[in-house]
Amino acid sequence: MYYVRRSERLNCGHQTRNNVIVACVLWNPVLVILPLLMCSCNQNQVPGQIAVSRSAQISKEELRELLNNFEEFAIATVAQARSQLDELQPDFKTRKMSLIHRTRFRQALNTMLERDDPIEAFIETWALSVRITNHFKDGEGKNIFGEHQHIAVTSSEKLQTEIERIGKIFLKNKTYIETQSKINKFAQTNPITGNFSNTIVFVTKVKPGEQRLFEDVINLPLSPFKAMGSVDRTASAIYGLKESADHVADVAEE
Repeated sequence: MYYVRRSERLNCGHQTRNNVIVACVLWNPVLVILPLLMCSCNQNQVPGQIAVSRSAQISKEELRELLNNFEEFAIATVAQARSQLDELQPDFKTRKMSLIHRTRFRQALNTMLERDDPIEAFIETWALSVRITNHFKDGEGKNIFGEHQHIAVTSSEKLQTEIERIGKIFLKNKTYIETQSKINKFAQTNPITGNFSNTIVFVTKVKPGEQRLFEDVINLPLSPFKAMGSVDRTASAIYGLKESADHVADVAEE
């Protein structure tokens, strides 16, 4: 009787172990494929960009977070361009110009993003990006860095592309095109001149007797708060480059 029960226990143990093995064999491909599927879903997201749920309209809080993330991206991009220029052209003139650009750009960017309404902050930041691109590409600053001018142009175009990507998230196609046209016209009539001394110019400022240019955009009925889980700021940590310390160093150096 003892041997029979022991045999039954052994058979039961073997059967359980076989079931576990079969289960592992069946689940193993799933466990391998699942991470690959998850990775493929995230391949289209650029590091530093915020993933915003497209199932519902963007909120003002989400737009503000997108702008915060853009600020980190912009500061890192300009800092990288300056480092490249300083390395390729270590002469005093180049270092002075790149330093002035970086310092005054940060001042202007902070001023634009400090607007209470995130939609106004977005429009001002978009206009600033376009004006800087025009300055290095076709404006007075097109020959500042000589044979390495393309570094400044590429850097400014990256910022313009990113801020325009944000606009496409919450603006309908017709509104986006109309807003882009108005901003381009403003940038052409208000170019950056000299040593970036006039970078702070407000496109949303209403002049006496004139109608606000972006009334339809500024009055968009965005909800004040986001839906839970709709914004992911994890990737923005990539651009944490000790901005405050760098800014203090730039001002001191200037």
